[in-house]
Parts: sequence; structure tokens; C-alpha cells
Amino acid sequence: YPLSRRDSLGRGEYGYVHHAATAMVNAHTGRLTLIRDDSLDPIALTWVRRYPSLFVARAALAPDLLAALPPETDLARLQARVIARYGRRGETPPGGDLPGTTIDSLPAAIRDGDFALPGGAGVASAMPVVDANQHVTGLVIAAGGAPRGVYWDPLPRPSVRWSTISARLKAALDSAPALAPPGASRRGGVRVIPAGDGILYVQSEFAVRPDDAPQLVRSVVLAGDAVVTARSVAQALGAHGAGEGTLSAEEFRARTQALYAQMRQALQRGDWSAFGRAFEALGALAGRRAAP
Repeated sequence: YPLSRRDSLGRGEYGYVHHAATAMVNAHTGRLTLIRDDSLDPIALTWVRRYPSLFVARAALAPDLLAALPPETDLARLQARVIARYGRRGETPPGGDLPGTTIDSLPAAIRDGDFALPGGAGVASAMPVVDANQHVTGLVIAAGGAPRGVYWDPLPRPSVRWSTISARLKAALDSAPALAPPGASRRGGVRVIPAGDGILYVQSEFAVRPDDAPQLVRSVVLAGDAVVTARSVAQALGAHGAGEGTLSAEEFRARTQALYAQMRQALQRGDWSAFGRAFEALGALAGRRAAP
């Protein structure tokens, strides 16, 4: 829906924001094409009529190209900020915001933190919304591909504080053994991924070397009350018991070793809560079947 908000200078003016088109550049020829939205406001419609050769309809795109369209992250970030501060129409303004994040100097492909949509429908990006007390109240999800759009996914009740989430992820990474040379390790920001039973909070660490692409070193996932660290998000989710099916022997061994290492580290620092969570995750993993 179109979003309007009071001018930040407090002069009673209103700014109007409405998405009009997406610019697509042919990497081989440099040709620029503007993919217009299906529903246009009068201002955008005027530009389309004035320069019809610059704009194409989504229906005119090849299906493979349509499926490769990226999420509208800029629009989603603006809508998330408005929802956090003012709520939906008719709601009492919650006075929230987007959680503060540290500067992320990793490449955009890593920094944006997109995740795959089910069924190969494309990729999506999600950003958390917090209230005035920094409790997570929901996610704004920008979906790419054929179902391209921006969606609001509220939580039934406010979750824990963002500072608590960040601290738990940081503590898990700090307590893990160093896997990159000193000075070559760099951490990404905290990402959010919507799941069927809540929100997954993910933070990854990368080894960055000159003249080479960043290499994933490890990832930590906070799912509910459990924090699991592994070599990748997939391994962390498997160690937590997420997912179905048979594990390969190599996957089973890697996840068992990761959980065992977490138990030893928790025992050394006297963190019995972390020890218990890793122990329960190990028990859930033991209940799954490993392939020969």
C-alpha cells in the first residue's frame, strides 16, 4: 500500500512514496530497461506515457528473467521504518524503529543476507522491526522472483530485546575456537530468517584475504532458546534438529563434533545453560538416522 509520513522538519508537510519501476541493466550490452509496476500512481503513469520505450510490463519478461528479479529491499526498508514508528493505518503509533546495526563492510552479496524461497520461487530478504523498548515485533519481508512484493509478518507477541539477541550471538562466536588467521576474520551483521515456528537469528564469520573472495568460517543460529554454532547455517540447523530426512555420514559426524565442542567450551566457562542446550541438541541429533 502507498505510504505517507509527516515531514521530518515538522512543517506539516507530507512526503509521498510509491514504487514505480525497477531498473535492469544488460551486463553484456549495457542496455537499460525499466520494469514498471502493475499498479502505478498518477506521477509514475505520466512518466510511462511520456517515455513508453523505456518501460516494459512484468508480463512481457521471460519467465526465467522474472524469477531472477531481486527483492525490493529499499522499499521494504522504508516501509519497515514507517510500520515501526507509526504502525499500520488505524493503529496506535508504536514509536519503534529498525534495530541499530554495526557497519557491515562485507560485499553486498553477503551483506544483504538473502535467503531462498520454498520451491525455487526466488530469493527474499527480511528485516526486523522493534518497538520503543527494542523488543522484536515482526518482520518486513521483501520477496523477489515471480511473487515479488513486500509483506508484513507480525509476531503474536513481542519477542526478546534485540540487544539480548545480538549479545547471545556474539558470545557464541567469541567462545568458538579461532578458524581464521588474526586480522583476517570479519563478522557480518545479524540476519533474520522467517521460519514456520518463529524467527531464526543468524550471524556468520568470514575469513577475508587480499585478492580473494570472503570464505565462510562458521555461522551461529539462535532458534528459540537454543544457540548452535557450526561451519554453516545448514549444519547449525541440522544440529538443532531442524529438517527431515537422512543425514550423510560426513554431515552426521560434523554436526556431532560441533555440538561436542560447544559442550566442552560451555563446561570450561561454567555456562551450564549453554551446556544443557547443546546436550539437548545432541540428543535430538542422535535420534536422527545417518546413512551408511
